[in-house]
Amino acid sequence: MSYLIEKSALGRSVTFMSAVDEQIKDVSVAEWHFVMKAGNEAFSERDPIGALGYFRQGASVADRMIEVAESGSFNPDCAVGALTRSRKNLSEAYLRLGQVDNAVASLESTFYQVCSRAALAKTSPNLREVCFNNIESALGDLVELLQRINAPADKIATAYSIASEACYHSENLA
Repeated sequence: MSYLIEKSALGRSVTFMSAVDEQIKDVSVAEWHFVMKAGNEAFSERDPIGALGYFRQGASVADRMIEVAESGSFNPDCAVGALTRSRKNLSEAYLRLGQVDNAVASLESTFYQVCSRAALAKTSPNLREVCFNNIESALGDLVELLQRINAPADKIATAYSIASEACYHSENLA
């Protein structure tokens, strides 16, 4: 399996050929830090469109980290942390651009991914445990945003229900 990591800010692309190779782990983390730092700088400079691009790239790298963590070849804490931070920053950039639905979708994506991986028997045990431990924070981020935008109460209740169901299934797998 190969991964393509875009280094658009450097004007080049690099392809790595092994999902479990140590270099990929290091480069993925380095790539994630690079794009997130660039996104934070763009956000601070009031360039939400630039920040949005970097945060999307960061979320893409984090998704690849999750895939490698699933194989047991990457630290699941690092992968899930990168995913949650990337999507939260992406959500804030969408909000700054007035794209409320995209902001919600970004945090919902993280929440659903954390909940589903925590509740599925096919998820590796280490990743399942980390996802289970992150349900509360992913739910908190989503609910905070839903409250900020005055979302209907039933949308918030649905999120709590999904979290509860994921926790129930995850605990029964342990």
